[in-house]
Amino acid sequence: MAGGNIRDIKRRIVSVKKTQKITAALKMVAAAKFKKNQSMIYQLRKYSDSISNLMANLVSRTLEIGNELFQEKEGNTLYVLVSSDRGLCGGFNQNIFRKFVADVPAPADVMPVGNKALSFLKNSDYNIIDSFVGISESMTNEEVQSIVDKILELYSLDKYTKVIVSYNEFKSAIAQNIVSEELLPIDINDFSEIEVTDKTEYLFEPSEPEVVDALAQKYIFSKVKRTLLESATAEQGSRMTAMDSATDNADDLVYNLTLVYNRARQSAITTELTEIVAGAEGIK
Repeated sequence: MAGGNIRDIKRRIVSVKKTQKITAALKMVAAAKFKKNQSMIYQLRKYSDSISNLMANLVSRTLEIGNELFQEKEGNTLYVLVSSDRGLCGGFNQNIFRKFVADVPAPADVMPVGNKALSFLKNSDYNIIDSFVGISESMTNEEVQSIVDKILELYSLDKYTKVIVSYNEFKSAIAQNIVSEELLPIDINDFSEIEVTDKTEYLFEPSEPEVVDALAQKYIFSKVKRTLLESATAEQGSRMTAMDSATDNADDLVYNLTLVYNRARQSAITTELTEIVAGAEGIK
């Protein structure tokens, strides 16, 4: 019985060590993706700021903004819930799901972006309007544009008059901030707060409304891509932290199991010696 117990403990130690190698490898992969996404965020922020400055420049000239993307209307709200596509990232998904449920009571119309959000909403009373999965890993401009096109399509048909996006905003490798922000309609007051230094007069070609429309769509694209990239970077940071903690916990578990193994082995040896001595005494 003791021998069987020792073998079980030894198998457990080997199993934990194998798991530890996996968590350590996942941590390294997450760290590499985190660094790459972090660099992309800084680049995208510059692009997004340039678009915002250009929009502010147009607004400062008191142009008549008649584009529907800027118009406040009464009607239904579409919620876009952004999550990860894979697990093993700590409380990254559960935290935003908990906050979403608290802020947005069911039933509500939701468009999940991410496999985890889709799975969560399927088991709830929310209405799934459309879904996009597998984007957090590749995040090509074409994939982002498909999300933007769907949002603009629903908005232009007056099916929804407001679009709100909920996601994990990247702060640091160990901290994320859950954010819910209004994507549509575009708030013109956001641009009035930006200081405009360029007073160059523009000649619009083909026309002022068409230029404003094209710029507004690029602005929406930059916001959506930035949202997805913020979420993906926060995901990798959370996974990196979770895998680091799992690796450390495996160390502690191996240490404790080794102590138990040594005690069980010592006990088994002592029992065998006692039996040998008892047998020898019996022969005498």
